[in-house]
Amino acid sequence: GMVPAEHPLAFPPASAAERLRASQKDQFHRDELFLQAQQALGALAGPQWVQRYLPELRAASCLAYGGLSAAHGAQTPGEEYCDVTCVDGRTGLL
Repeated sequence: GMVPAEHPLAFPPASAAERLRASQKDQFHRDELFLQAQQALGALAGPQWVQRYLPELRAASCLAYGGLSAAHGAQTPGEEYCDVTCVDGRTGLL
């Protein structure tokens, strides 16, 4: 059943500022991963190949970034930076 919001183990909701900072930090890291992938693949396959597959490379970078955190049930770097974590919205519990 649903655990009341006043449950002693329930986490308080993150503020809008915390969610924004976490999102910005994650965007920074996603962009950095994308840039590094561009540079590595550019050195291996050439810049024309990278330009041809830029949208796919961006999507793969985003999937890799989110997947690495989600696969282990871990916080993203942005969530960790802001000390927030995803919880069950109905209960406030992990």
